[in-house]
Amino acid sequence: MYLAGMGPCDDPLTVGIDVGSHSVRAGVFTFSGKMLNYAAHEINSYSPKLGYYQQSSKEIWNAVCVAVKNLLDAPGFSSNRARVRGIGFDATCSMAIIPHEKAEVFDLNTLSTVSEVENDFVQDIIMWMDHRATEEADAINKHSSSEKTLTYVGKHISPEMQTPKLIWLTKHVNQAQWQRIEHLFDLPDYLTWKATGKEARNLCSLVCKWGLLPNAESFAWDSAFVEDVLQLKPEDMQKICDTFQDPGKFLGELSVNAKAQMGFPEDSCIRVGSGIIDAHAGCLGSISARLNIEGRPDMPISISRRLVMVCGTSSCHLTVSPEPSFPTGVWGPYKSVVLPGFWTLEGGQSASGVLLMHVLSTHPAFSDVQLKAQELGLSPQKYLEDVLDCEAKSRSVPGHELTTHLHVYPDFHGNRAPHADPSMKGMICGLTLSSSEVDLARLYLAAVQALAYSTKSIVEAMILGGHDSFDTVVMCGGLTQGSLFIQTHADVLGVPVIVPGWCEVNFSPVLLGAAMLGARASDPVKELQTVMRDMAPEAKVFHPNFDSQTFHERKYSVFSEMYKNQILYRNIMKNEE
Repeated sequence: MYLAGMGPCDDPLTVGIDVGSHSVRAGVFTFSGKMLNYAAHEINSYSPKLGYYQQSSKEIWNAVCVAVKNLLDAPGFSSNRARVRGIGFDATCSMAIIPHEKAEVFDLNTLSTVSEVENDFVQDIIMWMDHRATEEADAINKHSSSEKTLTYVGKHISPEMQTPKLIWLTKHVNQAQWQRIEHLFDLPDYLTWKATGKEARNLCSLVCKWGLLPNAESFAWDSAFVEDVLQLKPEDMQKICDTFQDPGKFLGELSVNAKAQMGFPEDSCIRVGSGIIDAHAGCLGSISARLNIEGRPDMPISISRRLVMVCGTSSCHLTVSPEPSFPTGVWGPYKSVVLPGFWTLEGGQSASGVLLMHVLSTHPAFSDVQLKAQELGLSPQKYLEDVLDCEAKSRSVPGHELTTHLHVYPDFHGNRAPHADPSMKGMICGLTLSSSEVDLARLYLAAVQALAYSTKSIVEAMILGGHDSFDTVVMCGGLTQGSLFIQTHADVLGVPVIVPGWCEVNFSPVLLGAAMLGARASDPVKELQTVMRDMAPEAKVFHPNFDSQTFHERKYSVFSEMYKNQILYRNIMKNEE
């Protein structure tokens, strides 16, 4: 998809590559932030048993190369490939396990290295959403030598982080096979390694997922945590990290092999920036979004008063502030993981988009809804939004009140924040024997509202922990394709929600954030903050409907009681008071 109106033909370009849970996306941008072209390629994920989620690094790298090649080969664009000066990568915080021997690959299903076979995608990546290391996370949280590390993750390590998975690996992989592993990469670092051959890790991944801590001079692991909790020797730590770079810092030039795989000219000079986690790329690409308010497009903003929500399969709630705060149950504060010198907090929901799809796909009416939506050229979600509008009009009530006696508690895949409890489950209160499409629409609305109430609980924890209150929510990701999700959050939180690139086809602030890393790497003089401002996108604003405030306050009270009741029920079944 090539977009016309590219401007002067000698303007430099930057490519952003975003590896999500289910697809690889690539976009090419001007240095002013305009997206000129877009391509995507699907990738597979595998779940060999409950709680286990895996992928293939080879399949992902192949998909990256296909997406970039399709990006460059688009009719009308291919002659501009020589204008690309930089490439940036973001990816999920998944763990890629790479052996010493280049002809081997690590097979997670056998926990051993095997000979690589062409076109055979061996599963060697533990995905971010994998919960196999729940027991290991519990052990970390209870260990006395974890105290310093836990201070920077809201007092609780999640099984979605890399340190519990690392312990799981050392417990289940025999010593001979452990010695055959050369690298344990966070996925963004695997991609930059494949692109450049450079082994340096990105600071964002190490601080957020691997336990690297800030100190007076730089960053370091807590020695007691490494020795007593992880039980790793110095040579084991070499598998994780030798050197690291700030996101977007020049890492190396795109290798000859990578250029050939992606379709760049052999004589091109393309600089690759150090990578970043996908949610943090979304924060980078959206937090400075511009609003054209009453003809004043350059009104100053305070980024510390903005909450960024990156909403896809899961959701992340990110803040950037010049000073650290330490809320319980919220990850962070993380130093310099988005912008150098700034501190980031990260709340989140382990299941948001996947929860809404689960609610839809498991309902008896979903097949009929899919067919009707397809006939009208709509998504099932948009079709259900129309059903809700019709039902509200027929009952002469505001749409949000259709769920007055239908309540959802959304932690179907555990609670990431603010309770940091991966054992939490989903709950629904108010079901009837109805299985109509109206029943499905109401259940869908109740689930959307539940995610908004969950966000409110995260915001309250951040503010209680010392962060500034928020005057704006900046929202990006797949869930922003429908207005119901956005408007519900504005109404529940009581602040405007802005959505960068609302009307632009395929535009993604996550992809823009990755492209910003490429722009930063291509210019050794520019700082990332300057690149972020220069490439900041325009956004559409959704104002809160304060008429719904009392209703949502009551529903939020029910939401809070549902959490307490689940704990109560759990304790009753354990015969505890």
